[in-house]
Formats: sequence, C-alpha cells, structure tokens
Amino acid sequence: MAITKRQVSLLHVAKSKLCLDDEAYRNILQNEGGVTTSTALTPQKFEKVLQYFKRMGFQQSKSTGKRLGYRPGMATPEQVDYIKSLWRTHATKTDDRSLDKWLHHFFGVSSLRFADRAVAGKAIVALKNMTRREQKGRRRNGSARKDTEGS
Repeated sequence: MAITKRQVSLLHVAKSKLCLDDEAYRNILQNEGGVTTSTALTPQKFEKVLQYFKRMGFQQSKSTGKRLGYRPGMATPEQVDYIKSLWRTHATKTDDRSLDKWLHHFFGVSSLRFADRAVAGKAIVALKNMTRREQKGRRRNGSARKDTEGS
C-alpha cells in the first residue's frame, strides 16, 4: 500500500525546511525507507523517514494552510505550507507580506490565501525553478573559486 499525496507533500516540505538537495533527500529515502522516490514508500517506511527528519530538526507546524483548511477550488493546506517553505528557502525577505507581493506581481493574486489550486501549482514550480537556479549558481561560483585558489 502506497502513502497518500498529503504524506508525500509533508516529506517534500521537510526536505525544503531542512534545506536538503535532491541527492541528500534520495539518500535518506534509500537508507531509511529502502526506496528512491517518496511515492514508493509504505506507510511504515514513511513513518521511519518522517522520524528521521524529525531527529534532523524538522517540526510540523500549524501554519496558515492548516488554519484555512480545505476550500473547494482553492490552494490546499499542503500547497500553502509548501509554498511558504520554498519561499523561506529562496527569498531574502521571508515574511508573508513579501510572499504576497511576489504572488501579486507574477500571478495577480493579492495574497496566498486567495490563490486557487492552479496558481498554487504554478507558484510551486516557479519557486522550485528559482531555487534550482540559485543552487546551480552557487555550485558554479564554488567551483570557480576552487580553480582560482589553486593558482
């Protein structure tokens, strides 16, 4: 039996909050759950991976997403939590007001609480891409520094 989409989302939020790159995340899935993708976890292995993340410092929060609950057609609590987590990882100003300004600028939504599921999905993709580009830039800059240090 596979885990639910909500459980997969929770693992992705943990990955983001713990600032794990894909390689580290997959290593944990392999070592703790015996799989390379979260969707292949059983409920028992999910608990094992989640406990590992908690030992690393992950804390499940009662965020805005949980307070808003499920609203037909609107962003799910998991999407809200994930967007906030990605925003905290990416942005220099990590407050909700800055996130709302970004959402308004790019998606025409004045606040995350007004985002529908489609906008939330697009925001997640955009934030993941921004984070990925930053990581590539850091790796490129890090390797360039190593090359010049040896000279």
